[in-house]
Amino acid sequence: MNEGNVFDARSLQKLGTLSSLTAAQLERLAASMSVRKIKRKEKIFDEGESENGVYLLLSGIVRISWVNQQERRVLVSLLPPGEFFGLGFLFPQKRQPFRSDAFSDCTVGVLKPETLVDILTGVSFEGYLRSIALTMGRMWGMCLRCVRGMGINLRKRVALELLELAAAFGVQDSRGTILSVRPTHEDLAAAVGASRQKVSECLAAFERQRVVIRETRRLIINPHRLREIVETG
Repeated sequence: MNEGNVFDARSLQKLGTLSSLTAAQLERLAASMSVRKIKRKEKIFDEGESENGVYLLLSGIVRISWVNQQERRVLVSLLPPGEFFGLGFLFPQKRQPFRSDAFSDCTVGVLKPETLVDILTGVSFEGYLRSIALTMGRMWGMCLRCVRGMGINLRKRVALELLELAAAFGVQDSRGTILSVRPTHEDLAAAVGASRQKVSECLAAFERQRVVIRETRRLIINPHRLREIVETG
């Protein structure tokens, strides 16, 4: 990853996605970012990294992906010039949720997240994070969960869905976590993108293994065992 030439405001304005920014915003954006040249197939950042930066693709194509538990790379998206990426730091957990590498030779701009928020919104970074946590935190988590469901088997997808329900609607009990909602097999099948029959078979296996306890129409789950299933299968 090499340092490249500085992009000025006029160069940024040519990126269609930035056309709505004012001249002053474009000037600040150009002045605030460092520009890097990245060779094809070179890694930009990895999943879980905590380097404090967000990225703007200035030229080329960037691949966003993640590596599942089987060490298989799953493609999330290919990005064209003008897209911001590596936005994990704009949410409270402040870590990169995906891996990014150059699909072609690229030029990217790198900015501090607080600088980007100030340029685009004019609010303090702390205030921005508070508002995002209140308004978009759960939606961001749902998006990440949906993406991480790509390329994994049904058993893990059902475990992820039950963990999500437990986090939102769980009541602690000596036997585990009681779900205060009562999702039907059809509900779970729709959530994980599978047939009702397959989900019913998966839940029956969970019951035999005591991962899930059915008490009349209530579900009591074992979050520890579900996390083991997600991590190891």
